[in-house]
Amino acid sequence: MNNTTPTPEAIVQETLDSINSLVEAFRREPYTFLYESDLQAWLTGDLRKRIPYRLSIKRSNTQTPPYELGLVYSEYGGKIDIVCLDPKKSQTSDMSPYKGFDTYIYNLPILVGIELKYRKMGDSFKVTQIMADLAKLESYPEIPNPLAIGFVQDESDVDDFLASLPPLHHPQKETKITKAGFVYVVTPRDTFAIHPNEE
Repeated sequence: MNNTTPTPEAIVQETLDSINSLVEAFRREPYTFLYESDLQAWLTGDLRKRIPYRLSIKRSNTQTPPYELGLVYSEYGGKIDIVCLDPKKSQTSDMSPYKGFDTYIYNLPILVGIELKYRKMGDSFKVTQIMADLAKLESYPEIPNPLAIGFVQDESDVDDFLASLPPLHHPQKETKITKAGFVYVVTPRDTFAIHPNEE
């Protein structure tokens, strides 16, 4: 990406490419990722390299230079693991200060929202927790590209992890993560998208 404003489609594609690079890194050496925070740090860092665009947001004090923000943040708004901001919508969002502070920079429009979960050694949570993460992201209508991804460190835990799938859903093997709006499960061997059964 160059210094021109990236299109939403370009940001989403860079995000998917970065996630797939994380999947490859995880597959090579799953135990280099001991905690969920390791996955989050890797993905945040890689996304910032891929999407280096700077977002200028005006200050309420117009006598001072604008804020120079990135597009990629972790724990944005204290509620989402990783986000990519929407550079176009951010320019027209509400920029009213709160109690004299420009806190609006913490609530700019989000283009991509990502929730990560990591079932590491000794954990017992199931795929339904990742499904709940996607539902949480989808509850924010202003996030058009939600992604919820669960990583399973040990292949021997995969069957137990998927055993809690609701009856009307099934895992489908995928070669890559190709679009938002789904729950994905990544194991040392496979990637699954969780799909509702066709009626």
